[in-house]
Formats: sequence, C-alpha cells, structure tokens
Amino acid sequence: MISVIITNYNYGVYLRDAVESVLKQTYDDFELIIVDDGSTDDSKQIIKEYENKSSRVRSVFLEEGAERRGQNAAFMEGVRIAKGEIICCLDADDWYGENMLAYKAQLHKEYPDCAMVDSSLSVDGVSRMVNARTDFDYAEALTKYGYIYAHNNTSGLSIQKEYLESFLPFTDTEEMKAGLDCILVHIALAESNIIVDKRICGGYRQHDLNVYSERKANQSGGFPEYIKRLKKYARKQVAKKGILIPDNDAGWYRYIIDQVSDRIHKKRVVVYGTSEIGKSVIRRLEELGETIVYVSDRQDTRRSYEANNVFMYPWIPAEELNDYGDKYDVIVIASRQVEPIKAYLKEKQIQDEKIVDLLL
Repeated sequence: MISVIITNYNYGVYLRDAVESVLKQTYDDFELIIVDDGSTDDSKQIIKEYENKSSRVRSVFLEEGAERRGQNAAFMEGVRIAKGEIICCLDADDWYGENMLAYKAQLHKEYPDCAMVDSSLSVDGVSRMVNARTDFDYAEALTKYGYIYAHNNTSGLSIQKEYLESFLPFTDTEEMKAGLDCILVHIALAESNIIVDKRICGGYRQHDLNVYSERKANQSGGFPEYIKRLKKYARKQVAKKGILIPDNDAGWYRYIIDQVSDRIHKKRVVVYGTSEIGKSVIRRLEELGETIVYVSDRQDTRRSYEANNVFMYPWIPAEELNDYGDKYDVIVIASRQVEPIKAYLKEKQIQDEKIVDLLL
C-alpha cells in the first residue's frame, strides 16, 4: 500500500488538480492524506469535499489562527497516520501523471534495498526539470564528500515508511519549515541509496509563490544562503543517528575534477556556468594551477547576477564561444544542466572533444 501525503497552505487554486491527479491513478492500492497548515483561503472546503466523495481521502487540519507550523511539521503529521508501506510526497501546487504510483510500486518492489525512488518531473508539462544521473553511487558521495545531487523536488520523491520513521521526528521544525525534499534525500542517502526514474511521472508548477520563483527573485544571494541553512538542518536530522555528513562539498569538487584531470591539465579552459557550482569548480581549478581563460554562460539563462568580474576572469556569453575558438582548448561544464548545455554547444558546432562533462 502507498500513502500519498499532500501538505497544503493557501494553495486552494491548485489543490483540485493535485487531488484529482492522485485519484486518477492506474495503481489502486493507495490512500491520500491531505494535511492543511491553517489555510485561510477555500482549501478547507475543497479538502472536506473530496473527503466526503472518496473513502481514499483523509485529512488533518492543523491549528487555525496560529503561526504556520510549516511543510516539515505538516508532513510528519501525515506520516503519523499513514497506513502505507511507501510514503509518496506531493506538493499541493503540483500533480501526478496517471502512472506515477504504478511506477513507484514497481521500483520499490524491484529495489527493496533502496529507501527512495526519485521520479522525474516536467515543468508545467513541457520540459524535463531534472535529469539526474543513474550511474553513480550518491550515498557514497554524500557520506564521503558532503555532496547532494540535483534531485527532483518534493513531488518526485517516495520513501519506505519504516526506514523514514527511524529518523523521525524532525527536530526544531520551527528552525526550518520548508525544504522537505532536501531533508528526505539526506535521510535516504544516510543509510541507503536512491533509484532514479527518468520517465516523466508528474509535473512541477512554476508560479510567483514557489521556491523556483523565489530563487529567481533573490538575485542578491538570498537563495544560496537559504540552501546552506537547509543543508545544515538536514545534516542535523541525520546526525541524531550518529551519521556525520561533511559540512561542505569542497571534497566533492576535488574528486570530480581529479576524474577528468587528463583532459584539462595544461589546457586553456573555459568554465561554462556562473552559479555556485561554477565558482566551486573555478576554485578547484585554481588550486590545481590550471589555466582558466574565460567564464561563459548563456545570457538568457545566466544564474549569477553578480558583476562579471566576480570571477576574476573575462566573461563572454556562450553565444560568442565560436568567435573565441582559437583561444581555448576545452569547455568544462560547471552546471547541473548538462544535457541542455551539451545540446546548445552542439548547435554551435563545437566539437565533442572540446567539451568536458563533470559528474554533476
């Protein structure tokens, strides 16, 4: 049996889509638990309507009028009453494809030693959100290097209930009220591993109130600071069981660059990527004494809004890489969006031998 837990706060405008997507699953051994965190819109009425219509639906209403307890506390309330062996997460503003639970059941049965299944999502039903690697031991990377891979968001995750409960309750949920996906992934990798399903199994909705939009809005560095606090909180939940995860990913970047050292040593390097990943890769290349000649990215997708000279290297837009072809030997992709970048560089007719793909 699978228990799907929807946590909701004032997402009444999206809630029906989420609930309907669960009730229309091709897999039929499931229950749906909706935990409402004191919504002030019409969410409560919508939830009660579905509870009256379907015996599969159960609800939990947290205190009205009080301060919001947050996603993590709400999720724990759902787990507390869940009857399923597998816990599936769904944000109230996202939705499942009709085979999501069937795929989940299949993979959890096929890989019982992996606590979590990470199912791929689309953005508004159009493009793939995350294309996670399936050929890498993420658990080893996390416990050795402090690295956490580019997982899908909460709505793509499912976890064995018995395994999860050994890490509960989350402590100090008032300290970190959101970021459930990051916390669950840390937990899954602490004593187990993750199976990645590359089939598009559901959808992630972009809108003004979700974390994706917050990232875009916080151009001055607010989002990276939030991620640092979130990872610290996730490590704290794991440390309750005596499992210590390194508190930075410097070791990870040393490791991945060492894997491609034969392709970049004594070469003139363009670093493609202007996010925190790009900066981490640059720091490691500097430590190794490698020659960085440019930093590049696409103007329309560039994720760093700081001044170009923050990198201390000339910045050129990816659109102009062909014009500088005789001035560099390799392009190191310092981003998790590897496949879109490779496709773009192919469009620009840049030769494969000039492209170095890190394990991101």
